[in-house]
Amino acid sequence: MPRRIHLRGCLVALSLTLAACSGTSTPAGATPSSAPAATASAAPSESGTTPGPSLPPASAQFTFTGGAAGAEQVGQIACNNPTTGGSVITIFGQATGKDVFSLVTVEVGKVFVRLDSGSGTSYAERDFSGTGVSGFDAAKGARIDSPLSEVPSAQKPGTLPSIDSIKGSVDCGNQLPGTSTLLLTAAVPEGPLNGPIDPIRVECNPHAQPPQVRAVGLTMLGSTKVLVILQATGAGFTVFVVPTAATKQHFFASTDPATATLTSTGAHVSGSAAETGTTSKLQVRGDLVCGTINP
Repeated sequence: MPRRIHLRGCLVALSLTLAACSGTSTPAGATPSSAPAATASAAPSESGTTPGPSLPPASAQFTFTGGAAGAEQVGQIACNNPTTGGSVITIFGQATGKDVFSLVTVEVGKVFVRLDSGSGTSYAERDFSGTGVSGFDAAKGARIDSPLSEVPSAQKPGTLPSIDSIKGSVDCGNQLPGTSTLLLTAAVPEGPLNGPIDPIRVECNPHAQPPQVRAVGLTMLGSTKVLVILQATGAGFTVFVVPTAATKQHFFASTDPATATLTSTGAHVSGSAAETGTTSKLQVRGDLVCGTINP
């Protein structure tokens, strides 16, 4: 199912198996969200990890040619986004008007551009990819100068314009991914889910309702590397394990307020969460420290 992805503080939902947060509907691979609304005991900071003073905030600029010709209006920039294929940089924006949203994903040797509009039954999407990427570093930035080819999509294109090429750059500036001491332990049919989350990206949003800390990163399920998304609020926490070719999706939820404590720099999580539809339980213990997000 599709969804629009353009809200600050959301984790990215990508075709590369990244998954994300709130929206009116959800694309393939996105995480469910069932954390109950509640007020956290303390609102987390959006920048609990302080970057070096010499670096400016992250920035990006892109120009499209084709039916969507013009400069992208850049919104949220997210560097150091973990995926099972390696860390990527994502840039949300608007392409040709207020109702057409763009998602540019940059990785080693490849750029992916998604245009979307609407929601629910009116949702439309077109996807494009190219190989003109140079100087890529998920923590620092990249340069993009590439012709684009349309990628087949199961979503209807609607009246969205085409894109022939993209040219621009992204600079990660002072962004830092945050840190984690979380340890996960669970037994599921594919094997044990057991270990730390590394690499990880931690985003804190004290202005959400309820305030929340979200983290996305990699851990092991049996012998398979999997992407996990954790959300902590003052009402508990959820963990979503993104499915792979070798593993199923798993969703664990705790509604015990004692299992998650939001702080001024992140969150402390300690307790168990039950898997939806099974008797499996996940044990989580450790701390999350906010990264820096911008703009």
